[in-house]
Parts: sequence; structure tokens; C-alpha cells
Amino acid sequence: MLLVAAIAPGPGPLVAPDNVNVKYRFDDSEPTSRYRTLLLRILDRLAGATTNPSVDWSDFARNTNPDLEKLEQSVFEMSRLIASLAATDGAVVLDKRFTILGFGAEVSGDLPVPIDVFRALDLEGLVREQTSMEDVGTRHRAAYRFVRRHPHGLAIVISQDGGVTFVANRNDEVVFWEQSVGP
Repeated sequence: MLLVAAIAPGPGPLVAPDNVNVKYRFDDSEPTSRYRTLLLRILDRLAGATTNPSVDWSDFARNTNPDLEKLEQSVFEMSRLIASLAATDGAVVLDKRFTILGFGAEVSGDLPVPIDVFRALDLEGLVREQTSMEDVGTRHRAAYRFVRRHPHGLAIVISQDGGVTFVANRNDEVVFWEQSVGP
């Protein structure tokens, strides 16, 4: 599965990033932005339950409000929907506000392949090692090309083996962070 996010929302119709062909597009209605709506509602509930100037994970973990639990379940349902869309061949495309633009997307193979790709060894991607593009599959190479072309974009590659790779452009270099999911 490949998720890509690359554009800032603006007035007018939703537009996918250039060099990304979206086979199945969505209109600009509330359901496509539901993920963001749910996240903002969670933050609103957390902020309403404290006098602190900010909220963090511990506020969420301590909160026992049943409304918050329902919102959390809705986020999981929306996440499963996005994962289901990704079951279709191609990427799911979101904008930076988490609006779902479409799915079944293909990152153009005409985009130049990055010369260098780096694996981040720290959270900020400041410590890293150069890796070979030959060691990865088609999804990863598409993600590398995408973030090379869209420096403010983010690509998330979810492998069948449960690995998750976040790919971003840092100072005009393609950097990825590997995460493992599972027991």
C-alpha cells in the first residue's frame, strides 16, 4: 500500500499532485475530509477537559469520556476505510489536511529516479546512511520519485510483511524512516 500527500488545500476543486494519475477521484464533500474532522474533534474534547495551555498523549490516555472513545473508534473506522482503498492497485492520495483526493493512483514512471536515497537513523533524519534503490520494490521506488518531485510531500509505504516506511524530502535529499508493526 502506498499513501501520498503533497498538496496544500486551496479554493476550488480538489487537485491531485502533478505526475500522479488518480484513477478514482472523490468530490469535495464532507466525507472526504472526515478524518481531519474527527482528529479536530478529539483535540477539542481534550482541550475542553483541561486548563493547561496544550494537550498531549497523556491527556488522551487519561481521559475516560465516552464521547472521546466513540471518536477514537471513528478514527479507526476511517483508517480501515483508507486501508481498504489501498487494497486497490495504486496509491491512496491525501492532501495535507487529510482530505482523501482519490485512490488507485499511479506515480509517474517518467519522474527522475533520485541519485541518492538515505535511511534515517534518528527521528529528525540528521543521522543517516546511504542505501541502494536496487534493494527495494516498486512501491518504495515510486515513493522516492514522488517525494523527490514534491519536496513538501510525504509518502507512506506499507509492505505486506508489516513494515511501514515514511519517505520525505530533507534538504533536497530523499530520506526514509523504517518502522515495524506487529507483535
